[in-house]
Parts: sequence; C-alpha cells; structure tokens
Amino acid sequence: MDQAGKPTGLMGVLFGWVMHRSNRQMNQTIAESIQLAGDESLLEIGCGTGDALALLAPRLPDGRIVGIDHSEVMVRRAIKTNRQYQNVTIELAGLESYSAKPEAFNWVLVSNVHQFWQDPLECFCRIKELLKPDGVVTVAVRIHNPKNRSFFSKIGYNQAKQDELFEQLKQAGFTNLQLTRKDLQQVEILLVQASVNSDRHPL
Repeated sequence: MDQAGKPTGLMGVLFGWVMHRSNRQMNQTIAESIQLAGDESLLEIGCGTGDALALLAPRLPDGRIVGIDHSEVMVRRAIKTNRQYQNVTIELAGLESYSAKPEAFNWVLVSNVHQFWQDPLECFCRIKELLKPDGVVTVAVRIHNPKNRSFFSKIGYNQAKQDELFEQLKQAGFTNLQLTRKDLQQVEILLVQASVNSDRHPL
C-alpha cells in the first residue's frame, strides 16, 4: 500500500504502469461525469499518471488544468502523458503544500487518494477554499464487493467507509451530494459530486 500512496523508485515506475492499465475505464468514466463548457479551471489532487487530465484537456480549450501529486515518479509520468497540451500544468505537491489563491478552480477532482489522507475533513475544507462559489468537487472511489476477487475490489470502500466519506463532505460544508455507481469490467466505482453553493446542482 505504500507504493499506492506514494510510488517511488523502480517499483513506483512499475506501479504507474499498473495504474495506467487498471484505471483506464475508471478515468474514462470520471471524465465523462464532469460537464465542461470549455473555459473552466480544474485541479486534480493526486493526478498519478495524468491519464484523467489527458482526457479532460481537449475539452478545456479556453480553460486550464492543474494536476498535483507528491510522487516524483508520478509527476514525471503525468508530464510526459500531457506534454502535447498547453493548458495542462503538473506540479510536485500534496494538497497540504499546494499554494493557490482561494476560489481558484471551478472543479476539483479527487480519484483514489481520499483513503490516504490522514485528516480527510481538513482536506475537504481546504478543497472548498480552492473552489469558486459555483465550484464542484468530484470524488471517485472503488467499491468493495465480496463477490469480486480482484485486488482493487478487495481494497475498495465498504458501506461504512462510503457513509464516512459522505459525512466528511457534509461537515466540510459541501451540499447537493450526487451519487453515481458504475459497474466496470473488474470493479464497481462510486462517483460523488458535491457543490460549494447550495443553489448549484453539480450534474
């Protein structure tokens, strides 16, 4: 699990290759769930290999995308993946060390990193500060299914963890939580989208 939280060295490179292959369907599903006009700003926290950003970049021709990750191995991979896109910036940083002005983004994406945060509530409060008044956060997690023997299903979220995630978002001040379950080839995923403003519907 250490490599999953922060890939390093040769094993980190190998883990990046595994992530690229195993997360392909998940990244596609996430990208399709985010409705974009083309001029918004988007931040992905824990961008990993940068594959989700590469799917979103062509849909933001007049916008900007920032991906941050605290793994040097992943940052190098993400930069390579997105080298053709002028609207994408990749930075070596974790959420706690990332410096950005308040209300800098319309969207914040968090995929498969929430489980590694020591203080999720504090992190969601920080995300809320980074979002514009009409901003939306998208959180994607794998769901545990006892009938599915795949590794990613085994480490997925059970109902207690899902309920805990919802409560953390609510305590951070997010509203209009929208839940979408997607049954992919090897694993089922949960997409949670929530708004900063109670008048803003995330979907």
